[in-house]
Amino acid sequence: MEREYSEVIEELRRALRLGDRIEESVLNEGIRYLENALSSILSRSKKHKYQSQLSHLLSIRARYEKRGSGLSDDEVRIKWEDVKSAFLCRIQTGQIVNFKHKDATAFLEDAFTIFEERIKETLAKHSMIKVNVELAAEYMTLNKDGEVIFGDKYFNTKNEHISQSTDLGEWFTTNVQESILKQMEEFAEEGSGWTLSKYYIY
Repeated sequence: MEREYSEVIEELRRALRLGDRIEESVLNEGIRYLENALSSILSRSKKHKYQSQLSHLLSIRARYEKRGSGLSDDEVRIKWEDVKSAFLCRIQTGQIVNFKHKDATAFLEDAFTIFEERIKETLAKHSMIKVNVELAAEYMTLNKDGEVIFGDKYFNTKNEHISQSTDLGEWFTTNVQESILKQMEEFAEEGSGWTLSKYYIY
């Protein structure tokens, strides 16, 4: 039986924002269910949906565990999370969870350190790979009743090749940082009324 985790994710994120206790059993059960579901035969759209929901739950768990650790944002600014891929071994998926940064440029610059490390590990096994990045950003706005509501916006890059001879710093600046910041700027210029709350990179 398929389950819908959108409402569960929003409830857990609300608890994080308010500093409330999170039901870890609900969180971990959701992660297990989605990881198992991704091993099943699903449509492409369903795979992407479950992949996104799993990424959100892993991010929530990382932020909740970090909150309980007593470590400050300066001590732990970002964290890498391995994510079960919806497409078996053909695609490797990971995400970088943001704990501190409120500026997209600073976050992307910090994230590059982990990105570079993981890419080099993969290039040690494969001479060439294709990489794309998706930045998931949480925005907030006011509804007609003056209540704050939250929504997600995704900024994607194209699949681009990386070889063992690629300058990763130059590649990241051109294909990730400049591309994503331009998309975020264009979204802000649309005048939708949404304000950036937080973000993390997949």
